Parts: sequence; C-alpha cells; structure tokens
Amino acid sequence: MKRIKIIIIMLLFSTSSVLYSQGSTSFHIGPTFPMSDFGDDDTTNNNKALGAGTGVGLGLEYSYLLNDNGLDLFMSIDVNYNPLKSDIKDEIVDLFNSISDGEIDENDITFNKYFDIPISGGLKYTYETDGNLSIYGNFGLVANFLKITDLSVDFRGGEIISEYDLASNFGIKIGGGILLNEKTYISLNYFDLGRHKIKVKTTSSGGELDRGSYTNRFKTGISMLTITVGFKL
Repeated sequence: MKRIKIIIIMLLFSTSSVLYSQGSTSFHIGPTFPMSDFGDDDTTNNNKALGAGTGVGLGLEYSYLLNDNGLDLFMSIDVNYNPLKSDIKDEIVDLFNSISDGEIDENDITFNKYFDIPISGGLKYTYETDGNLSIYGNFGLVANFLKITDLSVDFRGGEIISEYDLASNFGIKIGGGILLNEKTYISLNYFDLGRHKIKVKTTSSGGELDRGSYTNRFKTGISMLTITVGFKL
C-alpha cells in the first residue's frame, strides 16, 4: 500500500506540472541491455538468472525548467520489452527432450517474455556549449513494474505452464546525453531497479501430467542499460 501511495503522488505531481507549468514533452526509443541477474544466462551457477536478451524500449518524458541555470525537474514513463535469450531457449528444449525421447521442439513451447515499466522522477541539468549542442545529465528515483509472461510446454499429451505474478520494486536512474538543435537528443541511461520478488505457479495438467500445481518464490536483481534517441514534441 505504501508503494502504491508513493506512485500515485508521483503521477499526480507529473500531471499537475503538465497542467500548470511551462515545460516540454519528449518521446524516446532505443535498445535495452539487461544486466545482473536479469541478463545472466548461467542458470547452472545462478538459480536467479532470468536470461533476458537485448530488447527495445520506448517512453515519454516531461521536463519542467526550475531556473535559468539549466536545472530541470523531469518525470518519465517507459515500456521495455526483452525476449528470452536463445541459449536459454535451447536449454529448455534440451531439458524436455531429455525426458521425452526427443519429441519436443520449439513449436511445442511458448517462451517467457519480459516487460519492465519504470516510472522515473528526478533532476536534470543541461549545459549549453553553443547554439546547436547541449550536454545534460540526470538522476532520479524509479518505481518499476516487471511482468514475465507465461512459459508453457505441450508435453506427453498434457501441458506444463508456469504463471508469473506482477513484481515491483524501487530503484534509481542515472543517465546523460547530448541535445542537438534543441529538438533531438541521444542518451545513455542506467537503471538499477533493485531486487524483485518473483512468484511463479507451475501447473501440470492433462494426459500423464495431471499432477496439480506448486508455487515457487525467489528474489532476483533487475538492472539494465538503455540507449535512446528522443524527439521533443
């Protein structure tokens, strides 16, 4: 409940800034590179590894100028998509093939996908080097929401499905970049989103697999590096 209240306050603050303050809104898009447990594919030595591959993200940012020295207040929301790495997919296929005499291929499996929605708020400082180029840096707090889609396998006349609950946590965002012609910018951002509590329910049903379900819980670190190209609207 405390987390929800903080997120609501952040959203209300952003909305009020848009309505009552002069500022600028921008759109950005670019690749995302998972790090720490999120991007680790060594599942043998790290049982918290999620094996997320390089993905893509897009988002909106609102900036409000606090003073004439280049200090801004910013609020942003992003949606990042990351697929499962091909090595992890191969491991899953090999695992089920080892107990099914090679009857499983990728067409029998629906693999996980990862969606992160970080909501950020903080300060941004911009230094104008000349009329066409500026350099900026930012730092902010983040509330992140992680959704892992279901993993399902058609196996021995039945189905095994793992369902993941929505996970959330707080973290930080550090970044910077360049602004060209006061309209287009290129940025590099690091998101350290902390350790998320993952709850997954696995159910075996149908055919020889009608054995009910069990629930597993674990914590895993979520962090990523993003490179974006943005355009002021």
